[in-house]
Amino acid sequence: MDFYKLSQEDFHTLEEKINENNDILSKKDSNDRLLLHWACLAGREQLVDFILKNSSPEVDAEDDSQATCLILSVLGGHFGLAQLFISKGADVNHKKQGGHSSVQYAASKGYKNILELLIKNGADVNVLDDRQDSPLHRAATLGRTGVAKILIENGAKVNVQNREGNTPFHLALEDEQSEVAFLLFESGADPKILNRAKQTAIDLCKPNIKKQMRDKYPDMLSEN
Repeated sequence: MDFYKLSQEDFHTLEEKINENNDILSKKDSNDRLLLHWACLAGREQLVDFILKNSSPEVDAEDDSQATCLILSVLGGHFGLAQLFISKGADVNHKKQGGHSSVQYAASKGYKNILELLIKNGADVNVLDDRQDSPLHRAATLGRTGVAKILIENGAKVNVQNREGNTPFHLALEDEQSEVAFLLFESGADPKILNRAKQTAIDLCKPNIKKQMRDKYPDMLSEN
């Protein structure tokens, strides 16, 4: 059964199908996903509510990538569903394959309201994935200044190093995200930290970004 296509159908049509065959709610597809998983990813709040009222799935039921309904709701940017699953006791720090948690997806996608919701409910802002990237690494490399600010205000470690030894400051400068780089430096990023290739963040700068940094922080560059 193609649960993805099923999750896209009109609610009343689906309601009839489920009432005729309630087993649909407990079956899994080739991705080890329930219809509930697909409904969460698609943001089908009415359908999710109906499924939860007519079945008893585990709140942290996993698909074949170990993604839960909360993770899929966050990935889809669905605040209401994220709120719903948190209220039902979903693990806000659960990791899927690759070590990715809901906070990391919220940070990557720039979903500030969802990020704040997760943090309010105990999510770890310093969680690391299998590459040792933190949510702040993700925000830095993607230029998510607002997200980075929320993370820092809630205790994110500014000088955390990933598997390559890069800090968020390294990644911001390498990827030409000057606004985030400014925020990181003003929040305590250490420009002298070396990655595993013995490079500082400034060493990774392209000429145009290095000029911006020189204009704004001349003392920092003179020390490197």
